[in-house]
Amino acid sequence: MNGKVWYYADGETRVGPMDLEEIRAAISAGRIRRDTLVWYPGLGLEWKAAGSIADLFPPPDLAHGNIPSASFAAKDALARMKELLFRPFSFLQWVAFACCAWICSLGGPVVFRVSSQPDSPAQNMEQLSAAALKAFQESCTQLVQSFSSVRAFVQTGLAIALYLLLFVWLCWLRNRGEFMLLHKWYVPQDRLFVGWQLSRRPAHSLFLWRIVVYVIALFCILPIFGSLYRNVIVPYVTSGFSSDTLPIHNPQFLYGTLGIVLISVTCFSLQGMATEFVVPVLYWHPELSSLQAWRIVWTFFCCFPGRVFGFYLLQFGLCFLWGGLYLLLFLVLIPFGGLLLFRLPFVSDFLLLPMTLFFRSYSLYFFSSWQPNLVPSKQ
Repeated sequence: MNGKVWYYADGETRVGPMDLEEIRAAISAGRIRRDTLVWYPGLGLEWKAAGSIADLFPPPDLAHGNIPSASFAAKDALARMKELLFRPFSFLQWVAFACCAWICSLGGPVVFRVSSQPDSPAQNMEQLSAAALKAFQESCTQLVQSFSSVRAFVQTGLAIALYLLLFVWLCWLRNRGEFMLLHKWYVPQDRLFVGWQLSRRPAHSLFLWRIVVYVIALFCILPIFGSLYRNVIVPYVTSGFSSDTLPIHNPQFLYGTLGIVLISVTCFSLQGMATEFVVPVLYWHPELSSLQAWRIVWTFFCCFPGRVFGFYLLQFGLCFLWGGLYLLLFLVLIPFGGLLLFRLPFVSDFLLLPMTLFFRSYSLYFFSSWQPNLVPSKQ
């Protein structure tokens, strides 16, 4: 590999020939990334990603990392958030970051508004209980009616299929948005289109992994849900909502609901950890698959289980702190339609942007402190 025998692809242009030192200089200058295609005679007819060639990007030594610190990561995250959004303040910068954050949140939970307020504490509990029971009975009735005939079954199946297609599409978009937001975090001056292009390969790998996790969770939940539907919901509706068949008195309903909740929490916890740790690995190492990135993250967890626990414990406390700050902001904005502002898709992401960037920075700095060469804390 000595001599001017190296080439790399810059879009549709082949750059070269270059020697190994010139290639390494191009890597240092940022012209060659890990996903940039390179070629030298030893590769035959195939061009390969630069990150897959050990002479250019040697694999990190995972066994000898630094000890991460959650408190230092939180301090650095706050400083980085201020640097990106307030020093100096730029409205266009906020809009660009908010666009990425909005794409990341597509298909997320929706805030619902309470339609009525009771007159007294006693009526409060009574009306809440009655409203909850009535809503549950209506849901059970609609569920049974959805499968009561062949026509209803087909209509329900089509609606579920359309929902799943929409869910998959939004999941694909969210994956692209997460890499776009991370790229914007590293290179704030770049246009959003640059992050969109760079995210294509790693986002596709993570998207496939996430779909597999969702499918496994769905196949675990469906038998439990089917059993609850057949043995609990149908008897409750057909009995005319008799108190003797009230689901909450049925142990099968309680255990089944608990199982569904545990599976859902596990699934979404894995998705959150992927955002915090797997996305940075794939951003810097797009030649890796999601499973390979997860092995690196798992190695990190096994090396510092106590530190990771402290990371999430501090994160939990910081969530309450940020929640309190936004509660104050919400109270200030109430005269100006604060509830409506926080319910609007893009506007809510715009208002919540400091919190979003802080927590993305928090996990990134924590992970980066372990292996700075694996996941750098700056471009």
